[in-house]
Amino acid sequence: GQAERPEIEIRGGVQDFVDTVKNALTGAWRDVIDLTAFLGEVVAAFARLFKEPWRFRTTSFFHHLDYAGLRALPIIALICFL
Repeated sequence: GQAERPEIEIRGGVQDFVDTVKNALTGAWRDVIDLTAFLGEVVAAFARLFKEPWRFRTTSFFHHLDYAGLRALPIIALICFL
């Protein structure tokens, strides 16, 4: 008898386009969900800060601002230059 040949899947350009659009939209939707979750966390943190302002540690805030901001400028400038 005849040997069975494996079925070859033929994909057209339209199917590839649909898959590409689907993947892009899925990724964009995940980004929207992540951004919404992040913004919710930020709003909750500010709500706690306004509710209990004595918990805000000014010294720690300026310490981290110094290290992440002012002292990081040389490396940031180097990375931007390269």
